[in-house]
Amino acid sequence: MALLLLIAVISTMVVSILSVVFIVVRTAKREMHLCAALIKQMETTQQAERKSMNKSQAFASASHDIRASLAGLIGFIEICYDEVAPGSGLDINLRQMDTCAKDLLGILNSILDTSKIEAGKMLLEEEEFDLAQLLEDVVDLWVRLWC
Repeated sequence: MALLLLIAVISTMVVSILSVVFIVVRTAKREMHLCAALIKQMETTQQAERKSMNKSQAFASASHDIRASLAGLIGFIEICYDEVAPGSGLDINLRQMDTCAKDLLGILNSILDTSKIEAGKMLLEEEEFDLAQLLEDVVDLWVRLWC
């Protein structure tokens, strides 16, 4: 009877030990798969960030080239003002071209600022100002525009 009891205890211990080993091995495999998936996800994220940074830098470079050409065009328009009689049709066309070119330059500068922010290269400057004076100037501007 004692021998049977000893065999039962030993077999229970062996089964318990094998169960624990099986659970540990299965958990280790699951952890390895999760680590591999995490590493793959991190690599994918880093690759996407690199692509985004490269795109932003290429876009900023192209935008700077466009801005330089646009500034040259605005300069030529200003030079042409001297050669055209004021109030003539050409003068009106030049003014419209100048306005459109400056609007386009403003849009391009906004796009450049956005790309700088995305690339993490936007430098901010702290500047003190008088809020009361600013509000007064805004009110004066609105009064002049609407009166």
